[in-house]
Amino acid sequence: MARAFPRLPNGLNMKIEGLQIPFDEALLPQTEGVYLVGGSIRDLLLDRHSIDYDIAVSKNPDLFARRLSNRIGGRLVRFGKPGQALFRIVGPEMVFDVTAVRGTSIEADLQERDFTINAMAYALDSKIFIDPFNGRADLAAKKLTIVSENVFEKDPVRLVRAYRICAVYGLRMDPDTDFKIRMESHRIRESPPERITGELIRIFSASNISETISQMARSELLFHILPELKETIGCTQNRYHAFNVFEHTFKALSHLERLQENLEAFFPKAASQIRKSLHEKSFTLLKWAMLLHDIGKPVVRSAGPEGKIHFGGHEKTGAQMAADICRRLRFSNADTQDTVFIIRNHVRPLFLFLACKNPGFSRRIKIRFFLRCGDYTPALLLHAVADIQGKSDVPDLRNEAFLSFARDLVWEYFEDYLEIKRQVPLITGFDLIREFDLAPSPIMKKILGRIREAQLSKEILDRASAVRLARDMIGKRNPTAESAEGTLRG
Repeated sequence: MARAFPRLPNGLNMKIEGLQIPFDEALLPQTEGVYLVGGSIRDLLLDRHSIDYDIAVSKNPDLFARRLSNRIGGRLVRFGKPGQALFRIVGPEMVFDVTAVRGTSIEADLQERDFTINAMAYALDSKIFIDPFNGRADLAAKKLTIVSENVFEKDPVRLVRAYRICAVYGLRMDPDTDFKIRMESHRIRESPPERITGELIRIFSASNISETISQMARSELLFHILPELKETIGCTQNRYHAFNVFEHTFKALSHLERLQENLEAFFPKAASQIRKSLHEKSFTLLKWAMLLHDIGKPVVRSAGPEGKIHFGGHEKTGAQMAADICRRLRFSNADTQDTVFIIRNHVRPLFLFLACKNPGFSRRIKIRFFLRCGDYTPALLLHAVADIQGKSDVPDLRNEAFLSFARDLVWEYFEDYLEIKRQVPLITGFDLIREFDLAPSPIMKKILGRIREAQLSKEILDRASAVRLARDMIGKRNPTAESAEGTLRG
């Protein structure tokens, strides 16, 4: 099992060649009793560039932090409770997190940390490398090992952090660590949701996370965080799906990651434009939405008289469930909105594909789709492509036709729609008020939306045509003066 706190064997406190401190130590108010610790050492050993450095100070970290802040011209922020305070100094080029050395020595401090690769220190006065738990060897072996038996009891968020570290650094879990997580996964329910979400976002920001999320499911940790997902296990689907809902979710997530990594292969003409329109956070939330996109299916699942399986309205049900999950985990309003929009509309590209089989209405309904989805269009189409690819491992002509349609649609969005969208509207709300004495109302918004759609799809080309269309809509909605009350003023 995990190592108990040892006596230091020969060689674990050592001078270490090649550990270059990437800042001027003259900036520090002192070096005696001052240690570079934790993730800072890990990243230095991996030769990873960082602007964040963790420092543990034996005496008076408050005074040390204030002096360091003054020296680098930084802004000092204090976090945490008395005796457990963290002092963050945000300077023009780097950030220092200063804490007190816990316990009676730096070795005792390191014993309280989570994983061996985070339980290393470097004494800035003596230049001694301190590694009581063989973290350097574990790092070289790409292995994640807990420091002590009660590591998750002390802080259950470390359960999620273990997977985040493995995802970000490409590590595998030590068997004892994996076993311990399986036994302790229920403890995550004791943790503040904000801290869980912080770790989740960092997992979803990493590459190749579908296997990481699968491992979280195998340990049950995923289901303690997202019990809604467990209901998708074994939820069989219709003949268009080779996998149950849970299996399909992970297939689709894997395909989404492949698309992200190699957009040029699938969208050769639009890849650069997609990358410009989707920043890193967009891809992170797109993966999060993919994990949740079908959670509504077990709730609405029904079987027809011939045994045909239906999931009518699963996208709306799933969107509401996702909104509840995001609120429970304290996602920001903006991140919740993005997640919910993708899930609520994730079947819309397929409906558009089916509708466009009638070429007479193709341009108009595409414009309507672009207007409705707006800036979400590229993300929604990426999601739809991965979703379709995740239906089966065997090529299917129907699916291939949709993928070709989606590829062309992305190109049309960037090369056609965004260009014509710059056209000045033919008519405005002020025109409706002046021409028809129409009061601001939902009806006005609907009229303006229909006119804009007709303009962009080239059904109408001038203001006179827009006025006639508005008159027709008002007339159909209000055939008599009595029925127009509340809509028309005067």
